[in-house]
Amino acid sequence: MSAEFQFGDWTIETSLNRITRADCEQHLEPKTMAVLVFLLNRHGEVVSVDEMLDRLWTGRIVGPNALHRHIALLRRALGDDPSTPSYIETITKRGYRTIASMIRLPPHGAAPSDDSQHDRQEADSWGTRIAVSPFLDRTTGKSHHHLVDGMAEEVVAGLASFSDIGVIPPSALPRGDASGWDPLDTCAAVGADFFLEGSVSDSASRVRVSLRLTDVANREVIWSRSFDYVLSASSYFDIQDDVKARVSAGIADSFGVVSSKAYERARTKPTSAIAADDAVMLAKGHEGNPKLHREAREGLEKAVEQHPDFANAWAWLGAMYRDEFVFWANERPNPLERAESAAQRALKLDASNQEALLVLADVRFYQGDLAAFRQASERAMSLNPSSPDLLSVVASHLIHAGYYEEGKPLAQRAVDLLAQPTLHMLGTLSVCHYGLGDYAAAARVIRQVWAGVDRNRISGMQAYYLTLLVAATAKLGREDEAGQYLQWILKSIPNYAQIMGPSWHRQGACEDLRERLAEGLAAAGLRIGELTNR
Repeated sequence: MSAEFQFGDWTIETSLNRITRADCEQHLEPKTMAVLVFLLNRHGEVVSVDEMLDRLWTGRIVGPNALHRHIALLRRALGDDPSTPSYIETITKRGYRTIASMIRLPPHGAAPSDDSQHDRQEADSWGTRIAVSPFLDRTTGKSHHHLVDGMAEEVVAGLASFSDIGVIPPSALPRGDASGWDPLDTCAAVGADFFLEGSVSDSASRVRVSLRLTDVANREVIWSRSFDYVLSASSYFDIQDDVKARVSAGIADSFGVVSSKAYERARTKPTSAIAADDAVMLAKGHEGNPKLHREAREGLEKAVEQHPDFANAWAWLGAMYRDEFVFWANERPNPLERAESAAQRALKLDASNQEALLVLADVRFYQGDLAAFRQASERAMSLNPSSPDLLSVVASHLIHAGYYEEGKPLAQRAVDLLAQPTLHMLGTLSVCHYGLGDYAAAARVIRQVWAGVDRNRISGMQAYYLTLLVAATAKLGREDEAGQYLQWILKSIPNYAQIMGPSWHRQGACEDLRERLAEGLAAAGLRIGELTNR
């Protein structure tokens, strides 16, 4: 039965029973009405998520999940199926548009603003929210429900330990085998950006844990992993802890898939459209590139000016100031002092902000205060022991300072947690092997970096760690091969000999490590400059 669905200046033909505007105003939230009116005033056009966030949540720190939630509410009210829409169509990776048969009347106003308590709460919500489904128990014979149920709880705890991630627990969702349940519709309705589901199956004395992460808006699986374990009653906690760590690392860490997706989204925006949470994402991916570093720093300085209570923006601004010192990127006076000040500001707003604690640990190390460095890094790791980024940074400082045995398990754990470890993680482990005199292991680890390098465009950060490939290969007596690696580096960085000594010094490398690296480079045919700060 056809009816008219009226919203202000619009009339939409729907297949529902007659629903008046008064009915909708009574049952729909004001912001949901605002989203619909905004779309209708642009009927037939594809309206981007970014534009709607900018126009409907002006001046507020709100992620895409806020909009997805209201779209889901509208679809429910309209009886619209997102897979075969009749009224609101999702245009993958672009936005939404209305497609209903309609008559447009002369507009008399834009989407209404709303300062309700609901929106104030929503404005303070997490930038990224992950809904975790109850894990499915597919084990046979003896029930392992304690293992399965406890695993979901541990995964929630691991994800929640990241300061920029909000978690919707399994108790808020139906079980994955419930009939008539579309999990992605439910996730959208509760404001989740991503949906994590898992299952546990067994065979003889082994158990397999399978996990999958789906982007709710695009209905696209973006991360999928399986882990196998030897099963015994006494191994339950060990299995749960390991799954928790691997899921947290692969999904929520600074270089996990969620951050990567958010970084890609932020990189496609024009400078004028960069929001505060986008600026945080850009800060995670600059890797010493001066242009990207400058853009991230400027975006964060703007973010904290507009949103002075946004702790994560202060923390990552501190990281950008620290990186002025680390990478000699766009350096201004007193970078470490400014980094400390920004980190302290973040901790006043959020005492458990991991990035702020890490920045403080970095500052103390570069200032030469190892006791204070250890104190700050231990506090950060106690809050989140499953962060490969954190483990790798702390390990790097310990190893550069000559504490090879202490740093080795942290460096190895960081690499083991990720299917694709970052340059810094592999480089840190390679430095550790080199410091311990295991040149074969050092070369083997860093060769993984060499395999993915554009040999005509080797960056400064890549060159810093590729020193290990040159020096370790030479130490193994393969001077000609080491010389070939060296020539590739010199092709991109002709002043390599002049900058490596100061770089090692600024990174806090101990005298023993610097001298043995210099020996390896000399054996490959390169004598570096003075081993002092630039």
